[in-house]
Amino acid sequence: MLYDPDLEVKFNMDPTSLVLFSIELLDIRKDEEEAFECSVGTLSYYVQCIGGAAGLGQLYLEAGLLHLEGAASVVLSASYATSSSIRVIPQAQPESGAEAWQRDRHAASRFFDRARAMNSDLDVPVIMDE
Repeated sequence: MLYDPDLEVKFNMDPTSLVLFSIELLDIRKDEEEAFECSVGTLSYYVQCIGGAAGLGQLYLEAGLLHLEGAASVVLSASYATSSSIRVIPQAQPESGAEAWQRDRHAASRFFDRARAMNSDLDVPVIMDE
């Protein structure tokens, strides 16, 4: 299903109300299909909500910058952060500073590649291989 602006208007409410509405559809009205649509949506809908390919490219750029600055591990591992549902896999053994730097550069490079693919108009840093 492609993005439909009418769906956005229909489900444009705060998350708590959206969940309560979905529960009502499922439990009271026994409308499983509509409840599922209400609580899940589609990939194209969510991509449009963040600004389409340009917005997704911007998010990839910002994620890459966090990795390049060495801040991504701290941000993603903080339990109080809004991104706390995204977890960084803990390392089996402590990394040296050089290993962590190399890991972060590699991750940043992958995010930058994705950002360029999604939005060629962005000013995305180029990380040279060593």
